[in-house]
Amino acid sequence: MVSLESILTSNSILSLFIHSYDKKDLKTINFIRDNQSFDFPLQQNKDGFYVAEIRAKDILPLKGSSFSIFVADQGGILTPLQYAAHHKWQRKILHRELAVLIKRTSNENLQTKITFEILNAKKRTNLYKTNMIDFMLENYTLTINGVSNILDIDAPLDQRKFFISLHRVPSKDKILFPVDSISEDGIWSAHADLSSLGLHNLYEGIWQMHFYEEVEGKLLGSFIKDRKKLVSTNSFKTADHLFQCQFKKKNSGLILDVKQESLLVSFKESYIQNQTMTAKISIASEQLALIDHHVSEIHMINNKDTESTVLTRIKRINDEDFILKIPFKRIIEALQEGSQKQSDWLFLLTNKKSEKTIFAKVTNTPLTFDENNVLNIFEKVPFEVGLHRTASQNLSFTVRKARTVRNLYQVKKIRGHYLKVEGAAILRGLEMPHSDSVKRSLVLKERASLKEITIPVQNKRDLTFAYHYKRDKKDYTYCGFKVLFDTSTLPEEKGVWDFFIRFDTEKFSFNRRLGFVKYTYKKDKYLSIIKYKGNDNNKIFNFSSTTPKGNLKLEVLPFKSSISEDQISESREEVWIIGERPDTAQDTGYHFFKYCREKHPDKKVYYAIEEGSKDIRNIEHLGNVLIIGSAEHIEKTLQATHFIGSHDLEYFLPFKIPQYQHTKKAKRIFLQHGVMGRKSAEYHRFFYQYPFHIVCVSSVYEKKMMMDHFGYKESEVKVTGLSRFDHLANSKTTDHNGDREILIMPTWREWLNTEETFLKSDYYEKYISILKDEKLLQELKKHRVKLLFYPHYRMQPYISYFNKYKSDVVSILELGEVNVQELLMRASLLITDYSSVSFDVSFMKKPVIYYHFDFEEFFNKGILRSKEETFLGEIVEDQTSLVNEIIHTIHNGFREKLFVEERRDLILTYTDNKNCERIFNEISSLKDDDFSIIASLTRVSKETLQNIKIATIQTLVRNYIFTISVKKVKVLKSKSRKTLKALKTIKRHLKRNIHKRNFSN
Repeated sequence: MVSLESILTSNSILSLFIHSYDKKDLKTINFIRDNQSFDFPLQQNKDGFYVAEIRAKDILPLKGSSFSIFVADQGGILTPLQYAAHHKWQRKILHRELAVLIKRTSNENLQTKITFEILNAKKRTNLYKTNMIDFMLENYTLTINGVSNILDIDAPLDQRKFFISLHRVPSKDKILFPVDSISEDGIWSAHADLSSLGLHNLYEGIWQMHFYEEVEGKLLGSFIKDRKKLVSTNSFKTADHLFQCQFKKKNSGLILDVKQESLLVSFKESYIQNQTMTAKISIASEQLALIDHHVSEIHMINNKDTESTVLTRIKRINDEDFILKIPFKRIIEALQEGSQKQSDWLFLLTNKKSEKTIFAKVTNTPLTFDENNVLNIFEKVPFEVGLHRTASQNLSFTVRKARTVRNLYQVKKIRGHYLKVEGAAILRGLEMPHSDSVKRSLVLKERASLKEITIPVQNKRDLTFAYHYKRDKKDYTYCGFKVLFDTSTLPEEKGVWDFFIRFDTEKFSFNRRLGFVKYTYKKDKYLSIIKYKGNDNNKIFNFSSTTPKGNLKLEVLPFKSSISEDQISESREEVWIIGERPDTAQDTGYHFFKYCREKHPDKKVYYAIEEGSKDIRNIEHLGNVLIIGSAEHIEKTLQATHFIGSHDLEYFLPFKIPQYQHTKKAKRIFLQHGVMGRKSAEYHRFFYQYPFHIVCVSSVYEKKMMMDHFGYKESEVKVTGLSRFDHLANSKTTDHNGDREILIMPTWREWLNTEETFLKSDYYEKYISILKDEKLLQELKKHRVKLLFYPHYRMQPYISYFNKYKSDVVSILELGEVNVQELLMRASLLITDYSSVSFDVSFMKKPVIYYHFDFEEFFNKGILRSKEETFLGEIVEDQTSLVNEIIHTIHNGFREKLFVEERRDLILTYTDNKNCERIFNEISSLKDDDFSIIASLTRVSKETLQNIKIATIQTLVRNYIFTISVKKVKVLKSKSRKTLKALKTIKRHLKRNIHKRNFSN
């Protein structure tokens, strides 16, 4: 028996003390969940206890999950960890963002096990405790002093940022005021200027006062508590007189109660004509008195951008009734120009003469947007337009692009090469009362060529789906659909087809990606596979699967030869297949392949690449080149023992890994194509049904992050460095001849996906401003320095817009024109924003300048590591600072700064030329017995286990029903016998009585 005896927390470390009553020599403690296992080492102390010390940051990414806990001995045998009898459960606060709950449960054998759960501590308990000392409001200046139990973290106090905040509940609106001073014992002081509060940043409602600390872009803190009684003088009107504000105490906490200065409006009716909404409203006489009985103007205020206003026309028809005309053409045009999908406008009534302004509020009239909206067509695009009442009772006018709601129920292969697609979809506001009321189509669009295939959809009744949207008060009865699609009609070319549902009317055509509402995304998993023979005896594979957002896609993979398991070699010799993207050989895959061919020529190592790729010239002299989809490629893939890639392995494989048992068993190695640590990528272990056996990283810090954020085990992450770094190490001392070069290489922006959004973007404006900056150009000419601009390959479609800025000192480089690594080696200085190519330049000990003009927008979903840990170089946020820093670097002889040298180990453990050697050794030492049976079991998907469970239940139910039916027959027979026996007894009794009467007479 192995028992957990005690639990301690200190300095963000969870210590588990374990006693082995069986005297086993324990090695690790294993937290197992679904198909994942997280292992932590055990060390024996002088008292004989085995101790596991688990840091908060090691388990922070796992919050919200439950685990079963085992311990493993030196032989790798797992034993369930028991709970000491005197414990029931314990909750331990471990970190400002999480707590740990360890509890005892019982299984069917009445044995105990331990469940480990990460709880979101911000929801369960306040780790910060803040109390107000004193409080004063005078002339719009709020002076507040307090004390907080600021938690210990690694950063010095003067490098930490603290705020007091007005936080509107339950929304996410916050108004921050910096804390002026704070001491080591947590006593702080702040002075907040409230004169800025008003229409542009304040809304009606309850605003709580919080004490916050900014930690890695997140605000963590607590409600400010107050034990004093607030006096009535703590109230004020905002400078624009639109809000009445009062500080109050609620649940011992300090709040600001904000009320609008408003009057009541009754809504009567509205209609749309000529892109104008006409509405009839009524204002009672006593309400009009609030603005001196006269409304001379009405301003519509954008609820998201309150500096935007639209003056609307109003006409008084009697003492209380008014006609309001809203020309929404301008509003829709503004909506199309920006990135918003919705625009909400509040109404301000104004007496121009007295300059009194007041909000319009709707009376008790139930006025909801979904009930009152109208589908209006503007330039062949449907918009939802309507007046409604907000949660604060304000009269609001809302315009938003039409919403399509869809869900797939089933995607299944039937009858050979047909794909059955079944689901439901509605366009909100467009009624579907009959099967022929709305014309819908299933549209397949090929990603590269943009070819389209349109399949008519027959509308079906789906009352269940329609019921979910009954609040619209629209008839969506025939919102269901079912399509049988003949996949053999698709072009016999490699491609990816996305599915759309299209709504067609006489006035517009509107579509949306078709997908699932509930789904589990796995990169290497498919919903169905369809095989058939094409022209010229080709073999075609069609795989249906989901995108990361649950949308449906169909991949077409053609082959010129058949695939057979007979091609698998019986000798089981090691065969390695290496690749990158299907058309490239210039990244980590290429450099590792080159190393293997030159240093280990007898090794059966092959490189897979598309036919016709320009990069074939980089590898053809090395031999062992496989053309993707060729007979040799298929044969070698079926023989392969190792798949080694810089990206996802299926980029260079002829088919999906789960198709064949042999490919499932092959070892999978992720070389990586950059250093991870900034923006999250789709390489999480959870996203793979068959995850990587080895992930190569460049530092111990990156390894920790891959374990914390991406869910990999310690044994799966190897600190080797990137294979392409060897080439940099061997070339970084090359002398510069002629002009020096400065390389500007920004990464891409996922939201800049159309020409229109690109041309209106800060990205475009900022970089053309650099290319034409006169001060910079003069310095470049003076010092014989050239400026090379080479944007990310996903931004290359817009490269022509930069060409006009070419000059003697400025070059605009197109994709494929030069090798990226050669550019990096030639450059004396790199200017980038967030690109991981900066790590290559830091490896060569050259300076990097980071241009962070849109940092918050780019990392709106968070950053993996802090800015200071991953951006090693000067960081600037505006053009003037950037130009000055470039000029300073030129004058400084392009030398790297000392602080970068001191912190290089944060991103690079090795700066030598042995990266490929380390990778080769790690792969060579990877054997089958390195993976235990338990590890194999943990790779069984949750869905597979669920299917087994369902099948078992169905079998039990069938057997139960059969048993019940047999028993029921026996019971009925028994009952019938008893009933028949009773009837016979009654019959005999009647006969005797009749006989007696006859005899007596």
